[in-house]
Amino acid sequence: MLGRKIALLFLCMLSSSIAFANNISYQDSNLNVVEVKELLEQGEYEEAIDILTVLSSEYPENFIYSYQLGILLKDYSNDLENSIAYLEDVVWLEEAINYPEIHYRLGMAYLENKENKKARTSLSNYLKYNKDEANSKRVRLILGNF
Repeated sequence: MLGRKIALLFLCMLSSSIAFANNISYQDSNLNVVEVKELLEQGEYEEAIDILTVLSSEYPENFIYSYQLGILLKDYSNDLENSIAYLEDVVWLEEAINYPEIHYRLGMAYLENKENKKARTSLSNYLKYNKDEANSKRVRLILGNF
């Protein structure tokens, strides 16, 4: 159930992200986004990861591809090393400033990878940029535990 919710959140973010990309071939990327959506709905996460890997390298100006790839690598492939690398690549991009969730996701990946100092920094940055008090409360609880 949680995986389905994450996939649906991903679909919403990925759909809306297309409008933010600069100098992107909308026709090609939109076809791939539709394919990624369908794969996620079918639970074909590895194939979705493959497509997002290509999209993130072909369209590096659209940080959402790398961000979503980082999430899928952690949540569905347990590939923390690459997940962290993709999330680190986008977390401080100017375009990503409206996505404090990146700091949260990176912090949780660090925490799972037992990099507590980096996790604390990322989760603290999430609190700094996040406007949603309910989520902030949850992160404060996490920070209080280490």
